[in-house]
Amino acid sequence: MSFTKTWDETIPPNTEAVGRGGERIRDFKTAIRERLAIDHNFKSDETGDDDIGKHNQVSLLVQSSEPSAPSSGMLLYVYNGNLYVKKTSGSPVALSPMDGSNISDNSIAGSKLQIGAVGTNQMADNSISTNKIQDNAITKPKIATLNGVLQYTDTHTISNDTDIPHKKYVDDKVSGSGNYIYTAVGTTDISTSSTSYVDMSDMSITQTFSEGTIFINFDATFTRVSDTYIYIRVLIDNTEVKKSVHYTEYYEHHCISYSGSITAGSHTIKIQWCKSGNTIYQNGSTYKRILTVITGQ
Repeated sequence: MSFTKTWDETIPPNTEAVGRGGERIRDFKTAIRERLAIDHNFKSDETGDDDIGKHNQVSLLVQSSEPSAPSSGMLLYVYNGNLYVKKTSGSPVALSPMDGSNISDNSIAGSKLQIGAVGTNQMADNSISTNKIQDNAITKPKIATLNGVLQYTDTHTISNDTDIPHKKYVDDKVSGSGNYIYTAVGTTDISTSSTSYVDMSDMSITQTFSEGTIFINFDATFTRVSDTYIYIRVLIDNTEVKKSVHYTEYYEHHCISYSGSITAGSHTIKIQWCKSGNTIYQNGSTYKRILTVITGQ
C-alpha cells in the first residue's frame, strides 16, 4: 500500500528553518492517519463521525514460524494458513473454519462444544473424522435442530414425525423385535401337467424364525389352453396348512393366504401345485409369481 507521506524519522533535521514547523506537523498527522486507516475508521475530517478510531478490520501478517506463548494475556496470529489464539499455556486454538486439517486427533471434547453448537453449516463436508472427536463428546443437547425441523433423538424417544431415529431404535422396531419379511420371486416360465402335487419352481423360503405369528401370501397369474382346474397349497415343513382350487380361464390371477403361529427354529415354507384337465402355465417372465412370508412376535 502506498502513502502520500513517507515515514522518515530523520525529518526534520535540526538545521531546518523554524518556518517549516507547521508543514512538518501536518505531514506527521497525515502519515499517522494513512497508516491507522488501513484497519481503522480514521479520517482527515472527523466532523459528525462518532465512530472515529474504531476498527473496520484486523489485518494480520502470516507468521513464518509459530510464535512463543505470551507471558500474560493471549496472542492472535495467522500461521500455516490458519488463524490461532495462543494462551500462556496449552496448545494454540484454531479459529479458522473447521476443514479437518487444523484439528488435532481426539481434541474435540464435549466441554468444547456449546449446547446446540453442531449444526449443518458449521463444518466443511468430510472435515471431521471419528478420530478427531473424543468418545461420548457429542450428546443430544450439543446438536442443533437441522434447519429448525429435524431433531436428533435418543434411542427410545422417537415421538415426532421429524425426529431422526437412532439406528438401534430402527433395529429394535424392525428386526430386533422379531418382525421380518421374506420374499421369493419366480421370473421363469413354468408349467405342470401333474395331477398330483409337485413343488412350484422358486416358490420356497427356508429361514430361522422366532416363536410368534406367521403370515404367508402367494399370488401369480396362470394360463391354460382349454378348460381346467388348478390346485394350489401352502406347506410348512411339508405339512399342508392351506389349499385352494380355481377354475382357470385363459388368463387368471390367483392368490392364497395363510396366517397362524410358528415355533422357534428353522422352517421351510413352500408352494405346490397340480391340475385336473389340461396343462397349466405360469409365465413368470411376464407375470412374476411371488411368495411372501411375514413373521412377528
